[in-house]
Amino acid sequence: IALVGTYTSPKALTVAPLFMMNLIPMVAYGAATSVLSRKQNFPSFLRTVHPSQNVMEVIVKLVQYFNWRWVSFLYIDDDYGKDGQDLFIKRIKDTEICLAYTKSLNQFTDHSQIFKQTEAHKIGVIIVFAPEWTAEALIEAAIKLNVTNKVWIAGDGWSLNKKLPKKKGIRNIGTVLGVSQPRMTIPGFTDFIHSSRSQTHCEKAEQNMLCNQVYNCSSLSAKD
Repeated sequence: IALVGTYTSPKALTVAPLFMMNLIPMVAYGAATSVLSRKQNFPSFLRTVHPSQNVMEVIVKLVQYFNWRWVSFLYIDDDYGKDGQDLFIKRIKDTEICLAYTKSLNQFTDHSQIFKQTEAHKIGVIIVFAPEWTAEALIEAAIKLNVTNKVWIAGDGWSLNKKLPKKKGIRNIGTVLGVSQPRMTIPGFTDFIHSSRSQTHCEKAEQNMLCNQVYNCSSLSAKD
């Protein structure tokens, strides 16, 4: 069994076809790209999170609930982000929601230009479909550039970010609404993590490659 993939990791899409050839079970703990839901292409692929189309469904319903019709969509410039953009465009078809501005984000993004375009189009709702590190740079730029009175809708890649709420000036940017997935407590997880304490450790250095799950975690919590 292969275990792979964070929310924005390209590894799942790259590696999955190789595992599918022999129907080797592949479990992704974070990969949310919708294409991986196609069982005819990925018959032995499984994941422990909701696919992006489910998250996008909630975002669109949120926009419709408040009757917002003039929005922008910012997304990370990779497979995860482009998939989110495609899903959003398809989902708002035949609705009253208008995508007034859309832009990909990366380490070279000119945030000031994005906010200039947002103001020029008089956009009040900004949907951000990106991981934490990309969203942090965007929000920090918004604070620095004094962007105010916006509604920000956070995708599940950064909605539970613990750093941004502590930022000085964060309250000035407007209202932030987020979509997140439920986090479950796994019964017995703590005992499982610490079970290696009672296991016999490798005595020979050359055996270490076969005992990579044996480690000293006496000073760490299960969360660590």
